[in-house]
Amino acid sequence: MLSSLHIRNFKCFEDLRIGSLARVNLITGKNNTGKTSLLEAVYTASGKNNWYPVLSTRGEDINNNLVERFDAFASLFFNRNILEEAFINEHALQLINNKTGKPYTLSESNNYFEHLDCELRLLSDLDSGPCKLVGSAALQMRELETLWDDAFFLTPYEDTALQVLQQIEPDIEKIGLGKTPGGKRRFQVLLKGQKRPIPLMHLGEGMGRILGILLSIVGGENGILLIDEFENGLHYSVQRQVWEAVFRLAQALDVQVFATTHSRDCVEAFAAAANQPGFGQDARLIRLYRNPQRQIREANFDAETVQTAIENQIELR
Repeated sequence: MLSSLHIRNFKCFEDLRIGSLARVNLITGKNNTGKTSLLEAVYTASGKNNWYPVLSTRGEDINNNLVERFDAFASLFFNRNILEEAFINEHALQLINNKTGKPYTLSESNNYFEHLDCELRLLSDLDSGPCKLVGSAALQMRELETLWDDAFFLTPYEDTALQVLQQIEPDIEKIGLGKTPGGKRRFQVLLKGQKRPIPLMHLGEGMGRILGILLSIVGGENGILLIDEFENGLHYSVQRQVWEAVFRLAQALDVQVFATTHSRDCVEAFAAAANQPGFGQDARLIRLYRNPQRQIREANFDAETVQTAIENQIELR
């Protein structure tokens, strides 16, 4: 589990130090303060090819066109400074010249395309176990099915998922993977008084969002889970119960969670869950902000301080 984080020369971070992390970390801050980029930094440093989905989900074009590839690679470095390594803790991300096999320098070659023929290389990873990034959109159904088969099916965690989903729809009696008449697999729920199950997604997008978060924690045992815009698809009234489930599962499965939010409701739900017995020591809120020099810095709060700030109407988003 990461106890601190130092990000240098990566995307919007010139040099950011977060001195204290917990098992469950909520990242807040205004737009353009690096909330999602912080998740991407951790994800990039967790595997040698994790930079690829970080670029592709941002719409960067990574193909055989050397100019476009080079431009996409440069976007991972602060102010596009590709002559310096990016660091996430002490793990370096380098731009490597394919011709020389060495870190990129300003080429003396007159061949423009040879000058651009580079690859990204992560010299070593965080060695933090599996790392999954859950974006602001709902997980694809196939991803949910795989997670269910690999980590949930016929385990006690099925009951945890059912209990949380019942916070939204109390009439749910059972949940499982079934088949349509055409042979396709899909999540289905059985409601009280009904003889036949219905598709889970008929009950709304929030159901899929909750299930995706819970499945991702269970599937990430002994690793890291990164959740962008935690509150997406979730009504404020159920967020505390979802956070409580996140704390319970993260503790039981030794998962470290980083989540971002813009929502005051989400911050309040996080604080209410974090201040339940047994959870407080595992919670931190980290607010990112820009100082007068426009550098990104952090303010770090424990669970008790977050609750006090909320009660005194102090802005933490």
